[in-house]
Amino acid sequence: MKGKGTTSGCMLLIAVVLTGSIMPGVSALSPQWVLPELKIDESSELEILNGELSPAEGKNLYSIPVGAIIQHSSDGITRVFTPEGTQIISAIDADSKKVPVPSAGLLPVTHVHRIPSGSDIITQNNITKVYKDEVCILTVLGYGDTEKKLPYPSYEGWIEQANNWSIDEIAQFIAYWDVPSSPSSQSDSVIFLFNAIEPSNGQGIVQPVLEWNRHAYRDWTGAAWFVPYQQEGYYSEPIDVDVGDTIKGTLGWNPGLSQWNIIFKNEDTGISTMNWSGCVGYQNDAVFCALEGYYVDGDSEVPGDTTFYDMRLKDLNLQNVEFNWEEDIDEVAEGYLSGLDVQIHSDSMVTLHTAN
Repeated sequence: MKGKGTTSGCMLLIAVVLTGSIMPGVSALSPQWVLPELKIDESSELEILNGELSPAEGKNLYSIPVGAIIQHSSDGITRVFTPEGTQIISAIDADSKKVPVPSAGLLPVTHVHRIPSGSDIITQNNITKVYKDEVCILTVLGYGDTEKKLPYPSYEGWIEQANNWSIDEIAQFIAYWDVPSSPSSQSDSVIFLFNAIEPSNGQGIVQPVLEWNRHAYRDWTGAAWFVPYQQEGYYSEPIDVDVGDTIKGTLGWNPGLSQWNIIFKNEDTGISTMNWSGCVGYQNDAVFCALEGYYVDGDSEVPGDTTFYDMRLKDLNLQNVEFNWEEDIDEVAEGYLSGLDVQIHSDSMVTLHTAN
């Protein structure tokens, strides 16, 4: 019989092999959360925000204190409190700026948050906490039905994809792809390219995402994204990439923490950005390689062909997952984009074609 020390060592080895990264400092198992009394100020003036609520600072961000508490309510008001529970912001969701979030559509900036690379996102029911170096830097309080599902992939954002909805067990999904040619138009189109895992119950999605023009700079960036069923977007600090750079998207399951490690890496520069997140399990999942777009009206507003290659899907025992890709092209997108085609070369290579 193996002792506990041997078993723990084996689990740690599996975790490192699957994720290719060290473990976060906070366990996702049975967290003990104590929230302060929130002092709601009904007399506070309602605001309309144009920047994403974030404990970070930067362009297009509305910076809030580290450790702040965000509360969403059913009346469409988002309130922000200090870590001690004092209200500092009341914002109207419906009137605040809407921004594209991969696999969630257009969300108000009150529901989108940039977090430092290496953060640990833990979701329990309607509460999400974000930790960095074992310190809670953000708490988000949602509301509503915990059985809610994300509205994808049957909405207008997903242009074309390869998918499989019948993955019994997966603990690693690695994909490589090269940054395609940029959209030639000077429009405001926003593009996402990614590999992803979603549970069959639609409770969330984990995805390393290549982004075009998401930050209004008309350039390519990359980030690690997690979107739970509450449709709240959490993304790591973006990194810059250039056309032709090789991207490595890694999704690795840590069995000890019951969390996914999401890593977006530029293989040419060696720079990566990542985070950890739960809510998505390792059993009964769907997998995707997808092209998603917003404010797209024609062929000049999408990138060139993208080939996902050297893809590896492993189970907990590091054995290959047996599956077949299925192609899916959005019928609405075919009405204004030509050249769309999903070419399945093998289970390790898929090309998403456009007219460019």
